Amino acid sequence: MTSKWFTWTPQGEPAKPTKPSAFTLEGHAVEFERQGKRCFLVADDTDAQRLIARHGASRGETWTVAELNLIATVNGQADRAEVARWKRTFNGTLRPDLVRKVQSRKEQTR
Repeated sequence: MTSKWFTWTPQGEPAKPTKPSAFTLEGHAVEFERQGKRCFLVADDTDAQRLIARHGASRGETWTVAELNLIATVNGQADRAEVARWKRTFNGTLRPDLVRKVQSRKEQTR
């Protein structure tokens, strides 16, 4: 009989699988298309600035992992699309305080 985990603890029980290491994006950029528009995913602001300087990408079409995490907290696909549209239009960046203010303002009007 074999274990699907392939590693055993001293008690003879199968070990829990370890969490796979996160994809290392630092120093790289991933280009993708969203709704017919070019976008880039980079690790952080440093990589975003490198991409802009070397390849002529705009900040509005460049997303950091932190920005994607922020936009994921916005409720509703229409609201996320609106934030993405404004980021592209104004060649901007997303900050945590900005997203929190938008959500709290909406909650007050309901």
